[in-house]
Amino acid sequence: MKERKTPLDMILRRIIAALTIVAAAVLTGFRGGSACFAAFYFVILVPLTAFIYSRAACARLYTACEVPGSTVVKGDQAVCRVMLRNESVFPLTDVRLTYTRGQVVFEGAEDTEFVSLSSGENRRRDMAISCRHCGRFRIGLDRVEVRDFLGMFRRVTSGTDQIIILPRVMHLQRLIISPEADVERQRQGARYRTTDIPDGQIKTYTPGDDVRRIHWKASALQGRLMVRNYVAEPRAEIVLIPDSRAALPEGEERFDVADAVVEGTVAIADYFRRHEMFLRVITAAGAVTVSGGGGFDMLYKLCSDDFFTGAKRPHELMREDMLVNGTGSCYVVMTWELDEELLHACSACVDAGADVSVIYIGDDESQTINAVKSSESRIDFYQVFSGEDVFDVLGGISAGEADA
Repeated sequence: MKERKTPLDMILRRIIAALTIVAAAVLTGFRGGSACFAAFYFVILVPLTAFIYSRAACARLYTACEVPGSTVVKGDQAVCRVMLRNESVFPLTDVRLTYTRGQVVFEGAEDTEFVSLSSGENRRRDMAISCRHCGRFRIGLDRVEVRDFLGMFRRVTSGTDQIIILPRVMHLQRLIISPEADVERQRQGARYRTTDIPDGQIKTYTPGDDVRRIHWKASALQGRLMVRNYVAEPRAEIVLIPDSRAALPEGEERFDVADAVVEGTVAIADYFRRHEMFLRVITAAGAVTVSGGGGFDMLYKLCSDDFFTGAKRPHELMREDMLVNGTGSCYVVMTWELDEELLHACSACVDAGADVSVIYIGDDESQTINAVKSSESRIDFYQVFSGEDVFDVLGGISAGEADA
């Protein structure tokens, strides 16, 4: 195996070249002569040539990375195509490739690889990748290092592409916050609880129409009483509030928490959609109503990209929704932080006659215990520990059942 040059070797070679130039200059000054001058110019031109070579070779090295479709579902494997092309007249004998690491894993690839490219050579490699977390990431050649033939200089470039990793959609057979015995009752209730909204049309007044709906301007123009036409829209009584703040926890934990919130939101919405129940999801980007008739695709798109952009905490979103839409029959909050303000807002919902469930994502059991004590067991708390699948918690599956 060819020995590769390390940064320390590069520094040592530069020092040796500098000392050689100094020695040649001293020798030329003392002795003179054509041979000494030739040697002096030679020891100067060699490292200068190596420097120019490294710049020119790197400038003519084409690097790229492509992922077909640019979207992959979390946990699925995809193909990443890495391309290298030496467009210079010089051969490249020491090119160091470093692949992006972290949320996307290259299967069967070393952290660092060395390749050589002759002039005009085009090299393409298709590698399988697996995606560990949801979100938007850079993938490909994180670092491409080109060195000269003496190992004294290096130039660094990169070749990456952007990939969006989509959340999984898990079809839960059971939802712990909505027991099976209550599904039919909640579904039928959601069908009949309605809110009247204007459909933008007017009609002629008939006896029995609400006089408060008379459109006076249209009546004056038509010469007869005209009323606004209203239609009944089912009103979502179940409200889901995922914590969509941008201030996620630090480190690797932020990805685990973000995945649990996003995939938990999608799983809950999918459950209510399949059971033809109305669900209102409140995020920093706005509210989305999901039902058997639609709304899920809009929510999934929101969860797939730039979901964590807000600054408001869940209790603020909850209070705003109660002021605008009134109190729903059931509230579900997903968060990684339990604080007094959230508990007070949840208690206010309970006092108004609503059921409240809080799904806490984190390993601090003391927060959950203190929250249960503070709420006097009027609020249902569920905890998702790190390494635990949020789908198992939402489905009420124990650790033993999940392993089986």
